[in-house]
Amino acid sequence: MATKFTQAKPYDPNTNFSVKAVGTVLDRSLQRLQVDAVDLYQIHYPPARRRLDTYLDAMAATVKSGKAKAIGVSNFSTDYLRHSYTYLQSVHGVTLASNQVGFNLLHRHPERNGMLAACRELGVTSLPILPLAEGVLTGKFRVGGQEHGGQGPTLFRGASLFEPGESFFKAMRSKPYEMHREELEPLFEVMDQIARAHDGTIAQVALNWLINTDPLVIPIPGAKSPSQVKSNAAALSWTMTAEEFSRLAETEAAIRRSLRL
Repeated sequence: MATKFTQAKPYDPNTNFSVKAVGTVLDRSLQRLQVDAVDLYQIHYPPARRRLDTYLDAMAATVKSGKAKAIGVSNFSTDYLRHSYTYLQSVHGVTLASNQVGFNLLHRHPERNGMLAACRELGVTSLPILPLAEGVLTGKFRVGGQEHGGQGPTLFRGASLFEPGESFFKAMRSKPYEMHREELEPLFEVMDQIARAHDGTIAQVALNWLINTDPLVIPIPGAKSPSQVKSNAAALSWTMTAEEFSRLAETEAAIRRSLRL
């Protein structure tokens, strides 16, 4: 069981800037969940660098109090991750458990920016959000499939999915990678072949690829129905081969190069 602490947002009066809120927010969550402790308590967004250690102190206190069994972070850069891990370990004797970041077959920047390597080195679990790229990696929006309701340039542009060095304003003006339907079709053809070989689905292939990037990668797929929950869970019942894994990675990389992204 996991929950998060979110720093204040200007548009949301229900959030709180104060570091003191780290403990009170968890207390409220425990009351709502009717439990004495959660398995994982995460800080949702990285605070300003000058306040980072103070937030880490407050998060560590929840472990020492027994209200959280482990603490994690979300959307932390590689540098923030390394600092947080070292600070928590050296000052509090608490091990950072996880970093929740955007990662999927179409957004592989944790591989490129050192995040995945840092997680491997430190033993920190990576929790990829949007592992199915908001439905794109189910195959339902591929050539000949459904039209996506939102074709605008801001689609899929959550902060967790910006590529390293990508300009925010350029990203807002550009066509999302996921909407290059014709160009991405060769990738879906490979995914479909792998799915058929394992009696699975394209969505399961996308999840299986993520799982096979590293034993410490645990995707967080969303689900809107019991059937989707079952399908997601079924991705654990088989394992793609090393050749299939490489074919997917190489096909996606070739498409990205051809689009000069």
